[in-house]
Amino acid sequence: MLHLVTGTPGASKTAFVVTQLDKLERSNFINVRKNKTIFEFNKPLFEKFKDEFLYYSYEEGSGSARKTIIEPLAEDYFLFLNEEFDDLRPDDYFKKTTRYNEIVDRINDIHGPQKFELLQPVRTIYTNIKACKIPYTRPLIHDWRDAPDGSVIVIDEIQLVEPYKNKKSEDPMIMDLTIHRHRGFDFYIITQATRYLHPAVKELIGCHYHITRPWGWTPKVYQYGSARDNPNALVNKINCEAKFSFKPADRIFTLYKSTTINTHKKRIPKFIYFIGAVVVVMAGLFYHFATKDNVIYDQVTGKPTQPKANQTSTTTQAATTTKSEFNADTECRKAANVEKPECVKWFSDITKNGSSVAPAQQTTTDQVSYNPSKPYDDQIQETVSYQVTAKPVFSGCVKKNGRYVAYTQQGTILHDVSSSDCKKLIDQGDRPFNYFADARTEAVSTGTLNNVPTEQTQPNKQQLQPVKAEEKEQKPITAVIS
Repeated sequence: MLHLVTGTPGASKTAFVVTQLDKLERSNFINVRKNKTIFEFNKPLFEKFKDEFLYYSYEEGSGSARKTIIEPLAEDYFLFLNEEFDDLRPDDYFKKTTRYNEIVDRINDIHGPQKFELLQPVRTIYTNIKACKIPYTRPLIHDWRDAPDGSVIVIDEIQLVEPYKNKKSEDPMIMDLTIHRHRGFDFYIITQATRYLHPAVKELIGCHYHITRPWGWTPKVYQYGSARDNPNALVNKINCEAKFSFKPADRIFTLYKSTTINTHKKRIPKFIYFIGAVVVVMAGLFYHFATKDNVIYDQVTGKPTQPKANQTSTTTQAATTTKSEFNADTECRKAANVEKPECVKWFSDITKNGSSVAPAQQTTTDQVSYNPSKPYDDQIQETVSYQVTAKPVFSGCVKKNGRYVAYTQQGTILHDVSSSDCKKLIDQGDRPFNYFADARTEAVSTGTLNNVPTEQTQPNKQQLQPVKAEEKEQKPITAVIS
């Protein structure tokens, strides 16, 4: 088969071919030692059919002109198989091992199947790669037809090698490439582009490797089943038989002379910087949303909302008090609290006990000890808890015996109200605004009262009437009651 390897200078074309040759020679090295063992294994049968190994027969021609050619062989023709060849191997090693296997096939056909083991192929390499150091390789010969059967021919920079560089040449060396497989040859042809090939050579290419090195990084190899004029075209890259990365081992570069100095530099495309920036920004946003308090993130992930650490002590205390004083009988009757765990338990208990959700009548009575003879005794407050429903509010003033006294709406005395404030109210009628009064309009009465008892408890609720004229001389008391 003819293998074509193309690519721009520095694309690692030669390194790719040297890698293939290195693999081949490693296989050769192993097969030489295997063949020695196989020859020893076959020796009893070899001695038994020794006469069969003294000649080699093959056929020529076709049809009625077909004839069998018999070629005599020396008795030591196959004795080279006893050696491992630490030095240069015979050029015709492949040819002789192939003849050995064909003689074995002939013996099996004539005498029936025998227990012969077949020899492994060992191929000779011919190349013009500069300073090639692969063991057992030979320099490229001018006429490949002179090489032994099964050889591997490697032509580097074929556009500079005669007779291939002349595209119009009809040299038999070129024309006979059409039958190179008859003798088991393989070719590796290295050049920059397909257009440098001779037309006949181009048509015979069975495998085309095109190597690129994008941005000066790891080479990429595109494999085609035939020579492609424009292997870099997108349609060709899409339709390639195979695509793979190729990174030659460091030791490969010690097996040949590539170039005096390597001027290739790795380049980074601009879109890589853009992608990197996007990645950094996305990572920052992810870190922000993942580590900071965020309502949207918590809703998406289902994370329960945690109370903020910097809430005021008042809010915390209020929440604690509300929780500790939770009254299920009252709070669970509210629609907003139906799904609370406490309320769910409360409803479950009611269902189990057969009770009713309707509020029960208040039948609890506080038992206290009260002495009406001591109305100012405060001991009752020690046994009774009550809720404040009123607060002291200024209601009016009374003037008795020249002394001004202020009262609340319940008739209790306000001791801290000054006489001037009461005088202003009584003498001048300047009444202060009542911020705690109901929305209804309250009537205000002013008059002179006589014999108003000082122990009056609710003056604001009495309807005061003007006194008679003859009573003005007896202990007059002026009052304004609301």
